[in-house]
Amino acid sequence: MVPILCPQCHSAASLAFTTKDYNRRITDETFSYYQCPNCGLIFQWPIVADLGKFYTDLYYRVPKTVEELLPRTAPEQYKVDMIKKYKSGGKLLDIGPSIGLFVYLAKQAGYDTEVIEMDKACCEFIESQLKIKAYNSSDIETALSQLGTYDIISMWQVIEHVPNPWELLPLLVEHLNPGGILILAAPNPNSLQFRLFKSHWVHVDAPRHVELIPYELLSKVVQSYGSKLLLQTTSDDASWIHNRYGFLYSMAGFSTNSRIRTLLKILGFGLYKLLSPIENRDMNGCCYTLFFQKA
Repeated sequence: MVPILCPQCHSAASLAFTTKDYNRRITDETFSYYQCPNCGLIFQWPIVADLGKFYTDLYYRVPKTVEELLPRTAPEQYKVDMIKKYKSGGKLLDIGPSIGLFVYLAKQAGYDTEVIEMDKACCEFIESQLKIKAYNSSDIETALSQLGTYDIISMWQVIEHVPNPWELLPLLVEHLNPGGILILAAPNPNSLQFRLFKSHWVHVDAPRHVELIPYELLSKVVQSYGSKLLLQTTSDDASWIHNRYGFLYSMAGFSTNSRIRTLLKILGFGLYKLLSPIENRDMNGCCYTLFFQKA
C-alpha cells in the first residue's frame, strides 16, 4: 500500500479518524483525516474535489444593506483592537472575509482595506455596500500574486480551509511591507475539546476544514520566512466565543433529533462552565490567534 504523506514535511502519516459533515449535514459521505507523527499536522485525505459545493448560501447569510450588517459587527471589534496595538493604520488585506464584518470595522477605524473572497455574493456586497475592493477568487495564491504589498494581512479562521497552505504561507510574507503584520487564526488541534471529542469536534467541520494545524508548527514555518512571533494566544475574545460554541455544538452533533440536540446542548453548556478554567490556560482553548511581524 502506498503511504499517505504529510503535505508539510512529507513523512508517512497514519489514519487519525474518520468523520462526517456533522455541522451542515450536506452529505452522508465519510471523510478521512490523517496525522503526521513528525510535525503533528492533521489533514484530510483525499481532499474533496469540489469543496465549493459544501459552502451553501446559509453558510454566509449575506445581508442586503449595511444597516442589516451593523448588528452583527460587535463581536468582531476585538480584532481591530488587537491590531491597533501593533499597527495604528495602513493598507490591510483580509483573506476570506465572508460578508465583511471585520473589514467594515477596520475601514471605519481608518485602515485602507481590500479583500480576497471566494464567494461571489459576498464580494458583490462588500464592493457595493461597504465600498471595499473585493477580489473574487477561490485561488488565493493566484489572486495574491497579482496584488501589491500590505501593512497587514489577516486570515481569521481561514487557513484551515486552504488546500495548499504550505505554498501560500511564503507568499503571504512576501506580500507584507517591512515591519508588516501577518495574522493567522485557526482551530487548535492541541485544544482540550479536540482531545475530548476528536471526530465529533465541531471545529473539525469536515470536509470544509482541510487541515488542523498545530500552532507550534504554523509558528515555526512562518518564522522560517523571516518573521518574528509577536503574539500567541487562545485566550482572546474569539476563543471565548468558540469555546462555548464548541461544547454546545460538538455535543449536539451526536444526534439529528431536535429535542435530543437541545438536551445535548444543555449538557454541553454544563461542560463548558465546568472546564472553562482549564481551557483558558496553557493554550488549551478551541482556537488560536498568532501575530507575526516581517523583519
